[in-house]
Amino acid sequence: MKAHSFIKIVFAFLVLVCIGFGSFFLYKFEQPNRFSLLLSTARADFAKGDFDAAIQASAQAVALAPTESDATDAKFVLAGSLYERGKGNDLATATAYYKSFILNPNDTLYKSSAYVHLGSFYFSPPQGSNSTSTLLQQLVFNTPPFTEYLTQTNGNVMAAAIALYQQSIAYRPSADAYSRIALIQAIELHHEGINPKSNSQIKVARSIRQEITAEDALLGTMASSSSINSIVVASALWRDYYARARALGTIFYYFPDISNSLVDAGYERALSVGNTASSTDSITKQQVLFLSVSYSASLNARENGLQNKKIQALLSNFSFKAGAYPLVDQYLLSIRKLPANDVVLRQIPLLAKLSPVFSAYLSSIGWKTGL
Repeated sequence: MKAHSFIKIVFAFLVLVCIGFGSFFLYKFEQPNRFSLLLSTARADFAKGDFDAAIQASAQAVALAPTESDATDAKFVLAGSLYERGKGNDLATATAYYKSFILNPNDTLYKSSAYVHLGSFYFSPPQGSNSTSTLLQQLVFNTPPFTEYLTQTNGNVMAAAIALYQQSIAYRPSADAYSRIALIQAIELHHEGINPKSNSQIKVARSIRQEITAEDALLGTMASSSSINSIVVASALWRDYYARARALGTIFYYFPDISNSLVDAGYERALSVGNTASSTDSITKQQVLFLSVSYSASLNARENGLQNKKIQALLSNFSFKAGAYPLVDQYLLSIRKLPANDVVLRQIPLLAKLSPVFSAYLSSIGWKTGL
């Protein structure tokens, strides 16, 4: 009897051991599958512009990552989702991730993209109503070794931002980096007006053209490798075409072989790609509106009244009031703070006269026509 009881105890023990080992191996087998599913879901949500869902899925993927490399993949999606959502501490958290990719000696895959994302803060307004420093200074150049970028450029934020993009190119050339360098230089050139004056301005214009040429080579490869009508591809290309259009419109005044039709084609291409990308992304939709203003200002400055109908059509999209698109409000109000010679700033009152729709929108954000 005792022997029988002993056998039952041993049998029960063996069953528990088997169950334990089975559960362990099942967990070890299912964990990578669960991770892969979450990461795929996060990427799909990101492509759709559902950044809340992408953040949730990628954060769970980070927690379940079976290897350090897998965790880095998930963190990259998480960082991008936080960056795009941009609420609360999202940008600071995303920046911390991008810095970690750059400082990680074992990571070579994401360094180039991380530098591009850090450099993009050059185009963002500062956080805090009383702040005059840029987001680059607040979030990127605030910790070593990134403080060195400002030190090495004698505090020149524009030069420091370009240095970030150049570092990105050193790891992996990309249309993103080339287009952003061109846009930064174009913005600074824009502030000085449209008439070439000095050798230094001509030198900058030549540099912009070189960046556009390098970008075009990569954009051609990217666009031909997949349908431009794909929302995912359009989202990836949109900012590159946006930057290219604005930069090309700026150097039009410096090179006789850059025609009105070539500049217009650049803007039209950017708008086409942006409209595809914005079908699921409200942020891109607002950026397309930015480009509509830039395109309208460029048309009016270059063709002096010959494109009024085209300009009115572009600005007809502003049939809303302040608050409907906060980023658009922010963008237009920031133009008022630009140097007096800036091309877009000087064109805004003229555009308002051409478009009652645009004029009404400007009034709703406190920019009275003619001011």
